[in-house]
Amino acid sequence: MENASAVGQKTLLFILPSTAMGGAETRFHTLIRELTDFRAILLTQESVAPYFEDLGIPIYRFDGYGGLASAPLALRSILGYVRAIRDVVQKEPIDGLFGVMHFGTLYAALAKDLFLLPQPIMGSILGHLSAYFDSFGRQPSFLEKGLIRYLLWRSRILVVSSQGVKEDLVYTLGAREGSVRVIPNGIDLEKVKRRANEPWPIPPPFAGKTITMVSRLCSGKDFWTLLNALALLIPRLPVRLVLVGEGDFREEIVQMARKLGVESHVVMVGFQSNPYPFILSADVFVLSSLHEGFGNVLVEAMALGVPVVSTDCPTGPRTIIEEGVSGLLVKMGDSEGMTRAIRLLLEDKGLVETLAKGGLQRAKRFESARMTKDYESLFHNLLGE
Repeated sequence: MENASAVGQKTLLFILPSTAMGGAETRFHTLIRELTDFRAILLTQESVAPYFEDLGIPIYRFDGYGGLASAPLALRSILGYVRAIRDVVQKEPIDGLFGVMHFGTLYAALAKDLFLLPQPIMGSILGHLSAYFDSFGRQPSFLEKGLIRYLLWRSRILVVSSQGVKEDLVYTLGAREGSVRVIPNGIDLEKVKRRANEPWPIPPPFAGKTITMVSRLCSGKDFWTLLNALALLIPRLPVRLVLVGEGDFREEIVQMARKLGVESHVVMVGFQSNPYPFILSADVFVLSSLHEGFGNVLVEAMALGVPVVSTDCPTGPRTIIEEGVSGLLVKMGDSEGMTRAIRLLLEDKGLVETLAKGGLQRAKRFESARMTKDYESLFHNLLGE
């Protein structure tokens, strides 16, 4: 709903230093749209701002302040981001700051301390930080450890999307247990179903089977394992892979597909504001991540009755999928295991029907209304209402 200001209604500034729409961005679009007790203002990048314009809220942009999303920890970037936050706080009657993801939370904390802002801070860390660094085969640098520790302790409340992320923050990275709250992602399931049936230029009909993945194109999604699985499937079944999403890893994916000889079986359609027709048209939906805070797209595919295969990565997929009941889980980096799981779903109609039915039931546990209610309760506590 439109977040029009009301008498006595307090205002939250959502700080979203993101350059592309993904699961986290979609989560907060849904949350802001469904807020009833609070007014929302958004501070984000120019490239993301248009996707929030339908909310009818004030939107400010980081662009022009010197913040560089490509170098988020450079001094110039940090100063640009925190100056933008200060300026919005000076222009608008802000009652609280909410940092979206780790960089949004970090910049909110720095702005508060550098400019002595009186507003309380609430933040969110939606990914498994230890698994993120593990995926690059390294530990956080001294600077990274210091900044992580700082944002963990400077936020009054930190929201995470799964118990596994909470345990990582508390037991590995040293967050205060009482400050970390688990709120699973919420999906507007009726909207997903409605939009899945809208006319959309999905790829042309294909005589074989279609595997689909919707995600940001980045190294953490482990496209190498997915493309290897595709290469193993092609000699056995007529199959193609449709990738929906955009990101810095696009060219590497093209090169991988070419190296494996599967380039003609990969369809890359870029970012789609409505990815649901692509999911609905799939025979199998796959998520090959090395780490996930949650995995919105799994719930969305399950809500559309599409069978899902996901890596059992830290920490979201196991929160969503009941193995053999609502989906299939495979080991990270296991191309052969992923091949077997996908092939099973392409050939076993009985299993597909079982997982589709179980997936529909499981998806209902992640309705957006429950998420919004939990967030509003936290906001009331944060602002002393």
